[in-house]
Amino acid sequence: GTGRIDIATTASTTVSATCTTSSQSIYLNAIGSVILGVTSVPLGTFSLDATGAVTQSDALTAGTLLLTNTTGATSLNYATNAVSVLGTINVGAQTFTLVDNIAGGITQTGVLTAGTLALTNTTGGTTTLGQTNVISNLGAMDTQGGTFTLTNNAALGVGGAINATGRTFTILNGANAVTFGAGATSITATTLTVRALDVDTLNTIGTLTANVVLEPNATAGTIGLAVADGATFTLDTTDIAELKAGTGTVTIGQTGQTGAVTIGAAVDLAGNTVTLNSGQINESTNALSANALTLTLSSGGSANTVKTTVTSLAINTTAGTDATGRSITVTETASLTLGIVNLGTGTLILNTGTFNLSASNVISDASSVNVN
Repeated sequence: GTGRIDIATTASTTVSATCTTSSQSIYLNAIGSVILGVTSVPLGTFSLDATGAVTQSDALTAGTLLLTNTTGATSLNYATNAVSVLGTINVGAQTFTLVDNIAGGITQTGVLTAGTLALTNTTGGTTTLGQTNVISNLGAMDTQGGTFTLTNNAALGVGGAINATGRTFTILNGANAVTFGAGATSITATTLTVRALDVDTLNTIGTLTANVVLEPNATAGTIGLAVADGATFTLDTTDIAELKAGTGTVTIGQTGQTGAVTIGAAVDLAGNTVTLNSGQINESTNALSANALTLTLSSGGSANTVKTTVTSLAINTTAGTDATGRSITVTETASLTLGIVNLGTGTLILNTGTFNLSASNVISDASSVNVN
């Protein structure tokens, strides 16, 4: 048939319903808890309003899922669920658990509001939760099936393990902090990207197996490295130690970052490949240690100064606003191999014991290069 099928239930009822045409949908009003049996609306919308726990005894197939349940946990954890689109999902401060392995991937047309989101997608496609979601915590996240991207508009805790083996896992948290908790016993991904007002307590992560990209939410935002935790984008020494212990590369700052970087103590990322995107850097006392370091700096009218303990160094200051802003003084504590350097009209001053040019070295446009 056509139109919407309306179903009302009392507590602890098991409901099964199937629609076969694109013009059909199902609306279920569950007073109290409900158990979903075989529920199939492959081309339409499944809408559920509940006032108690929602569980499953069989699979849910839906073109679009709409859900309101602010009084009980919703656990849609059947292994063969296949939901294409998440419409408005409002579980308030409750937990929303979803297993969804649909091959075409998961998208959104409405905001997801939840105390905790736990997602399993081990064999499906890309998950793009691109609305202005309001999620307070991420529980266990297994997104091996495809790339995962979450846009969120609330302070977010990461309280569960993340398994994104072979995939990228991205959190875009706007002007809100992301805090990692003790439940994040392991994070595995090709690349973990977190863009937020601040990133806190990385040291609570048990095992970090990923290339890590950490970015202030705004390109004009400042960056603090090896400083006390603050209200803006700061990584303290325990955060730095967690990044050092990880197995991947480390990138700090967005492409085009203009906010200045402050270094409060030694930044020990020895052994890592590190990229720092920032505005002016002005630190001659505390060294930034890495195996290979790339500095992409966008300073105003102030020259850059950095102390390093690195094996190789590449520099790009061409985004500086004038010759002074494009200039940099590097003091290296050991020997140094210089990679590609592009200073525009700036000046490069190297204070180093041993200075080598790599085979790929290009020093572009610098008005002068001084090696001491």
